[in-house]
Amino acid sequence: MNLRKMLTRSISETVSCVRTFAPLRQGLRILMYHAIGYPALGDQLGIFSLSPVRFLEHITYLSDHYSDQLVDLAPDFNWDNAPRIAITFDDDYLDNLKVAAPLLAKRQMPFTVFVTADFVRQHRPGFMAPADLRELASMLNVRIGAHGATHIPLSGCTDAILRQELADSRQLSGRSSRI
Repeated sequence: MNLRKMLTRSISETVSCVRTFAPLRQGLRILMYHAIGYPALGDQLGIFSLSPVRFLEHITYLSDHYSDQLVDLAPDFNWDNAPRIAITFDDDYLDNLKVAAPLLAKRQMPFTVFVTADFVRQHRPGFMAPADLRELASMLNVRIGAHGATHIPLSGCTDAILRQELADSRQLSGRSSRI
C-alpha cells in the first residue's frame, strides 16, 4: 500500500472513530458504505471499502448503543428532528448481500441498498445480478433504492439526461418483477 493511500485510510478511520464517541445530536445521520471486504469501483485510495471485521465493529457498536435510533429510509420516513441513524450502501456490490446483509439481519438492523440499474442488468462482476437482488429484496429490514441507471455523475447532467437516468433507474429498482 502506498503512503498516500495508507494516510488517507488512516485519516478516514480516525475521523470515524472520533465521531463514534460523540453524543448523537438531533437529526438524521446517514452512514454510507460501499464495499465490505472487496475493492470498490474506482477507489484508488482504498477509502470506499471496509474490512468485514471493521464493519462488524461498526454495527456491533451501533446495535449496542443506538438500536432505538436505527431507522429505515422508507418513503413515509418521519423527517422530524429526533436523533436517528440510517445505514445505507451505494452501488449494489455483491458483498452487500453476501457479507453485510447477514450481519445486519442477525441484529435486525434496517438498511438500504441503492442499486445502479446497469450494473445489475449487465451482470457486472463484483456486483449483484438479478437473482442476487431478488434474494436481498426478500430479506427482512432491507429497502432497495435507486442510485441512477449508469452511475454517471448526476451533477453534470443536462435536465433531459438527468430525467432519463432517474427514470431508467427507478424502473429497475422500483419494480422487483422486472429484476
